[in-house]
Amino acid sequence: MKFMYSLLELKAGIMETEFRLGFNKFIRLICNYLDIEIDNINQTWNRTAITNDSDLAAMAKDSVGIVSNKTIIKNHPFVEDLEEELEQIRKEKKESIKEFGEGLFEKEIKEINKLEIDADKAVNNNNEKD
Repeated sequence: MKFMYSLLELKAGIMETEFRLGFNKFIRLICNYLDIEIDNINQTWNRTAITNDSDLAAMAKDSVGIVSNKTIIKNHPFVEDLEEELEQIRKEKKESIKEFGEGLFEKEIKEINKLEIDADKAVNNNNEKD
């Protein structure tokens, strides 16, 4: 997919360079007219590109065991908020453990409860410091 749009990306890069220069001159002209002194002008430009979500999802699936799960989740095309997604995964795991029998997963439940208690303590400690 990237190959199909490579020439368009090249043209956009050239146009961006030309537009940056022109926009810089335009802002300086306005500032000179209004007697505003400026040292430098910082411009930030963002370009978006078409991506194939199924290819990205397949790469994420194939990366299991190679990179951390957090990295895989962060770079997955369907995930917008990493922390929210990690919290949702934790809730779903906890619910599935309860659904299939707490006796089978007693160790896992204790670990999850310990993590929740530790997280609550950390939040309370931060609130006390403020």
